[in-house]
Amino acid sequence: MEVINNYIDSLYKNDNSQEVLELKEELKEHLIMSANEFINEGYEEQDAYEMAIKKFDGGSDMLKELYFALKENKKEIKETNKVAKIITRISGVMFILCLITSTILTSSKPFNYMYEKQYTYWEQVNSNISKELNKIIKDKDVKKDIDSYKDDISKLLSSSKFNKDVILMYVYESAHKQVWETYEPSSILYTYGKDATVDYMFMSGETVENDRGQKLYYNVKLTRALYYKIYENTRVSAILATPIFFIIYVVLKIAFRKKKVKF
Repeated sequence: MEVINNYIDSLYKNDNSQEVLELKEELKEHLIMSANEFINEGYEEQDAYEMAIKKFDGGSDMLKELYFALKENKKEIKETNKVAKIITRISGVMFILCLITSTILTSSKPFNYMYEKQYTYWEQVNSNISKELNKIIKDKDVKKDIDSYKDDISKLLSSSKFNKDVILMYVYESAHKQVWETYEPSSILYTYGKDATVDYMFMSGETVENDRGQKLYYNVKLTRALYYKIYENTRVSAILATPIFFIIYVVLKIAFRKKKVKF
């Protein structure tokens, strides 16, 4: 047995890595099994050990290939671990950033500020629409003269002043017909735009009485402002991303801990 131990110790003397130590253990087991076969064939124990070593040592090229393959594998593992460490650190940083971002953006103060700012803008747009419609129907019969002023409404809403805000508008002759989503088509005097599945704000409005003592009533869908969309998308993304980055970070940390890899 001492002969085998000395032979194994002579292999890869300058490399005491865990991988090489494990390889030596495997080679030792292989040599012992080979020696036992010679002993079963009637050889003396000492001769059997030497013959097993001689038989194995005849494959010195194989030993070199095993060693280089082991070194290459070790290099690949090292590179993989390096990348995984970077991903782990990034995941940890992203978790903290997303947690802070979602906490700040979801708190009542910034949320209320952003919504109130957007709502104030919507109210201003709605008020401006009402004022412009007052001018259009000033001396018109709201119902009978619809064909004479509907083009003016189209030009108004498609102008640079309103086209980025107004998605859809329905115009009515009376307040009791001004019911959103449950309207009778016959109650609509005029429709502007096309309905679309996008973020919007629904608002109702009416003009002041015109020269004929009539009013025009309308329902309108207004788009959300770009800054509000950015705010809302950032808030929701941060909320969703926080647990994802946390899970990635924890899973990788546990995996490295099991492999005893140091950061």
